Amino acid sequence: PSLTIGGTLGVLMWILMNHLFPGYDVPAATFIIIGMMSFFAGVGKVPLAAMLMISEMTGTYQLLPLSLIAISISYILTGTHTIYENQVYNREESPAHGERKIGHILLLYERLSQKHPDILERVKAIDLMVKPKAKVLCTDPAKRVLRLAKYLHYRIYPVVDEENRFIGFISVDDILLGGERSVEMEVYFHYIRKGICVKRDDTLKKVLQTMMDFESDKVAVIDEEGRLKGIITFKEIIDYLIREAIHV
Repeated sequence: PSLTIGGTLGVLMWILMNHLFPGYDVPAATFIIIGMMSFFAGVGKVPLAAMLMISEMTGTYQLLPLSLIAISISYILTGTHTIYENQVYNREESPAHGERKIGHILLLYERLSQKHPDILERVKAIDLMVKPKAKVLCTDPAKRVLRLAKYLHYRIYPVVDEENRFIGFISVDDILLGGERSVEMEVYFHYIRKGICVKRDDTLKKVLQTMMDFESDKVAVIDEEGRLKGIITFKEIIDYLIREAIHV
């Protein structure tokens, strides 16, 4: 549909240009191709791929400047909206990279154990954690998780109770696999991965061991009462090592 809509907009633009500038002799196919690709680039969030496709379809780079302008406008106008509602924000959130991330966690743990064992004991969870960008109540309808995923582009969200006590993590995938009725159900009735948490004073060693035990690239950080205080992902650990210039 996006290609059809884009092509139609291209034709309309070609007709408009012919009326405004009668001597403006450019083939309609040029407008159609640029219209198709620029519209698709906006709603699919694939600007670079669309520019390359225009060059491949026309067999020349003459349209590259025009396509760059059209695609940029389309990309900006569509904002965060996309036809792929479950499209993740980056590679780190992609389920296709899950096993690789666990392998990286194991490798990092082994390297630190060999070269910097003091780092594993000295660095605390409170040094690594960041404030969660979003969280859901266990009594919230599951569709709230889907709404969050639409704008934040994360697949997994922490679940808390009314007193902000951490319960576990819920995945967008599990909600979608539950069917249409499951969307209206409360989060608590869905599959929640429990126990993936550490305390603020726990060491980096404990954080990495928890990640490996649960095969997860993220853990929640809680206080003594179990209230959610932060989140640690593999990315935060790497960022910390880079800031401290620790080579593994």
